[in-house]
Amino acid sequence: MIQQLARTLPIVVFVNLSIGCVSLAPGADHVKMTSNASDVAACTAAGNVRSQNRNDVLNVDADLKNQAVGLNANVIFITGTGEGVAYRCDKIASPAT
Repeated sequence: MIQQLARTLPIVVFVNLSIGCVSLAPGADHVKMTSNASDVAACTAAGNVRSQNRNDVLNVDADLKNQAVGLNANVIFITGTGEGVAYRCDKIASPAT
């Protein structure tokens, strides 16, 4: 019984990790995230973004960045846990990533 568990446990862990992983869309690695309103003061709002993975800390940022890319945005102003407003900014004042 223990040997069988030892053989199947790594497979179960791998499957769970691979299912829950959100990959970045092309260009999403260039999207910046900030909680400083002055970083987006001169930008144009593109739309709201909200992660479907709000309880999954590892995937929230990737989910938000992917949505921002879909809105043609390059900065996300964080308004709460797993949500924010995507902005199109010409100049980015080095917001936190």
